[in-house]
Amino acid sequence: MKNISITTKIVVGATIGIASLLAGCQTDINDFRKDTPAEATNKVYLKDEYKAFQGQVYRAADGSFSARIGAKLVVNCTEPASDDISVKVSVDSILVDAYKSKHPESTYRQMNASWMMLDKKYLTIRKGKMESDTLSIYANTDPSKAFTSTNGYILPFSIVSASGYDAQVDYDNRVTYFTVDVTQQNGVGFEQGNNTLAAVVDDAFECDLPIETYEAVKNEVDVTFAINNTLVDTYNAKYGTSYRPLSESDFSLTNAVIPPGSTAAKGHLVFNGDFSSLSGAYLIPVTIASVEASEDNALGNKPPISYLIVLTINGAVLESNDANLGVKQTTRTDYKVLSAIDVTTGANAGLANGTWENMFQDQMWVTGAKQLRMQIDLGAEYKNITGFYLQGNNSMMAPKSITVSVDGAGIGAVTTARVQKMYVRFKEPRTGRYLTLDMPTNGTYIACNSFYLYTQP
Repeated sequence: MKNISITTKIVVGATIGIASLLAGCQTDINDFRKDTPAEATNKVYLKDEYKAFQGQVYRAADGSFSARIGAKLVVNCTEPASDDISVKVSVDSILVDAYKSKHPESTYRQMNASWMMLDKKYLTIRKGKMESDTLSIYANTDPSKAFTSTNGYILPFSIVSASGYDAQVDYDNRVTYFTVDVTQQNGVGFEQGNNTLAAVVDDAFECDLPIETYEAVKNEVDVTFAINNTLVDTYNAKYGTSYRPLSESDFSLTNAVIPPGSTAAKGHLVFNGDFSSLSGAYLIPVTIASVEASEDNALGNKPPISYLIVLTINGAVLESNDANLGVKQTTRTDYKVLSAIDVTTGANAGLANGTWENMFQDQMWVTGAKQLRMQIDLGAEYKNITGFYLQGNNSMMAPKSITVSVDGAGIGAVTTARVQKMYVRFKEPRTGRYLTLDMPTNGTYIACNSFYLYTQP
């Protein structure tokens, strides 16, 4: 058997014989000889043109790709077959280490054997012939997801056995290497999966804007940013949210400058607006406005991902009493809890004591949820809600904080740890029917025993 090399880029189905690509590595990499009967003289082997195959994958900066992955090979024997010869070909991953020991400069990674498929396990050299039928090797995975490393990939195949009269494997010519070279076009953009930020603030906000390239840049790259409020409606429609935009003129944006030899940099955003007139949740979609780079950087644009900032301007205040809350609503018979989950697990929040309705009847309820999210149905729409009252069973069992929204619109958060009587006032009156409270535990349990709503006439 001899070595066969295969390299592939993502254009499925083409075959390229690259004997010269791995010249000199075939005979000495795999010197696994066996004692065979002296009378077995018909050698089964791979010709030089089948000892290396190369595939190629090209990944564009915008996420698109092209691929050429596949090979066809035949085996030969040195004399016309006296009878049919059955030849088995299979993956021989152990030869990856042998290849690397002879080529320490190689960066190839061992390809997962399941990524490639043989259309048959056995080839046949028919009686009187010196060449077998054709074996096809093809991709058995999504190349865009599998072949991601620019180090490239390698997978050896070898002739395992040759069964037939007077036939034996030529162990100097039994291996082929299938390699896949991956080319990634460099590009600049926000990192997908790391392009969101949530913040709750009272009267100031600023943050970094991290960007990256696939590969280190040759020369300095200057990236500018913009606020694109047209994306707010798109986001709300897609995810069922009700975020509001903030005026683009209220932001200061600082460029990100990627230095030579680097793959990352940070820009900066500062909100300069008047916080006194704002409360609730806002979406700030930041996009890349321009990229200034010299031609030899050869930068493309990464997929058009925005940096999405969910900014909740705190519209809630923790008061020591209800003097500023308005009118206490004492009729609570229509209130009910629609759902109560532990955000940390996604499971329904169980109760160690009481029922969820007890909170409206001044009876104690206890839950071990680490972060309780409770949605309360007030039974009807209330106008001009100014806040609510929630009483912990004691200061140790009060929640650590409360984040509140009305009908899905975020209002703000208050820190309530060690406070038993929690009077939460809204900076601006709200109208709605559904009140959602997010409450992390201050210890092991959250236990409360009273709840009231406040409105103003």
